[in-house]
Amino acid sequence: MERENCQQPLNRRGKLVVLSVHEHHRRIHPSLNETTLEKLTSEATGISVSSIQRFKKEAREGNVSSPPTKRPRISPVVDSMDAFDIGCLRRTVASFYEKGGVPNLDNIFDKVKEDMEFNG
Repeated sequence: MERENCQQPLNRRGKLVVLSVHEHHRRIHPSLNETTLEKLTSEATGISVSSIQRFKKEAREGNVSSPPTKRPRISPVVDSMDAFDIGCLRRTVASFYEKGGVPNLDNIFDKVKEDMEFNG
């Protein structure tokens, strides 16, 4: 169960599997201390020792849960602009390049505010 360099968080079921592996090692090796058991579990599952300690803490507190799902964030400015306004914005940026300059956010914002009467 290799999880080296994996950036995705474990869901509730994955955390419970890691905890059951830890309990299995505790039953097999009752004389080992917690640090050694955590290292054994880490080697068996590919999860870091600090994550195993965090899962154990969550289990003690009774709140082993999945991470929240990511919701798409929609920019309110883009929603308030129609195709015509987006075209004007595109032409404004292109005009900066035509004049030989590099547009930055402040220049674009100032130009759009005066040309389109944009108040966003």
